[in-house]
Amino acid sequence: MRALIDTCIVIDALQSREPFFKEAQEIFLGAANKQFEGFLTAKSVTDIYYLTHRCTHSDKETRQILNKLFCLFGLLDTAGMDCRKAVSSNLSDEK
Repeated sequence: MRALIDTCIVIDALQSREPFFKEAQEIFLGAANKQFEGFLTAKSVTDIYYLTHRCTHSDKETRQILNKLFCLFGLLDTAGMDCRKAVSSNLSDEK
């Protein structure tokens, strides 16, 4: 199974945010134990960098955290055409 991991899940796990820390941690463990393939989007990585850097106040530490995430999760690019295809397919489904 493949899963797209939302930015909030990553931040919940990294910052031990309640009430979802335990569930976020279980998702990380599932990915680490190869129960599924987890992916982050390129856009979420920039958001994760920003939010993590606000807590660490360290570019080096934030980059180390991101590199660990890249070992755990795959990275997906999103192109303009991907957005157009997603919107177009949703419109044709409604007809």
